[in-house]
Amino acid sequence: MPRLRLLGSLLLAALLALTLTGCATVYDPDAVTPVRWVRDPSYSAAVVEAVGADEAAAAWRFAVDFALTHQFQEDLMDPANPPTADQLARTVLDDLSETAKPYLTEQAALVVQGDSTARGNLNVLQFSGWSPRAQVTKPGRDTMLRTQAIERGAVDYDATTEEITVRFSYRAIVQMSAQGRPVRLHAKNRPTYWLARQPAGGHLIDSYQGSLVIDEV
Repeated sequence: MPRLRLLGSLLLAALLALTLTGCATVYDPDAVTPVRWVRDPSYSAAVVEAVGADEAAAAWRFAVDFALTHQFQEDLMDPANPPTADQLARTVLDDLSETAKPYLTEQAALVVQGDSTARGNLNVLQFSGWSPRAQVTKPGRDTMLRTQAIERGAVDYDATTEEITVRFSYRAIVQMSAQGRPVRLHAKNRPTYWLARQPAGGHLIDSYQGSLVIDEV
């Protein structure tokens, strides 16, 4: 699956779709405790040689913090209040490169117009709202995001773009309601971020690929 890159005036967009399946589990919401769990990644010899161990570790921390903060955000998850294009764009723009910002803004505008391909593209970075087919509602008393886990991380170096690449497996449990019953939804993503190093330090996402999959009622 191709990653998202801007080459001159051409945008090569990966066709990433939110996959909906019919497997949800009724459960006791009081039995689940919100947690975040992260397993240490592997570092390639190429990235350590190119940028050093400290820089590679900083890139990993940036990517993990971004995913745990933005993949699911409570204020974007209420089916009764779909997010606006401005809400979808402004939450992540500060962590994107100048190359990536126009693309993200465009995709956010398309999502609110009902473009399913744009929704899939945006979902790789952050959940962009439920599709019209989703028969779920916000639970009455609990937070929707219950657990998050990141594992199978790998930090590498792309010699062509001279960027650090970070990939990992992301899993989450989301609590919603369906026909008055609590349901547990399982979300999975396997993103790769291409990170541009900044002159003053830090990193920004320059491009990405992946696919968010949710087992939904």
